[in-house]
Amino acid sequence: MFPRITVPKDLLTTISRKELRYSLKTGNLSKAKAMARLLAGQIQLLFSLM
Repeated sequence: MFPRITVPKDLLTTISRKELRYSLKTGNLSKAKAMARLLAGQIQLLFSLM
């Protein structure tokens, strides 16, 4: 599973990507969904601090 997160427009020059995509390195769908929610929240927090 490869979740994607769109980078906010005001951070495009800083991050140099339109979206972030990352591997969760698991084949277990329920575990992947939980990990994706956790990581998405952490990334959103980082975006808000930038």
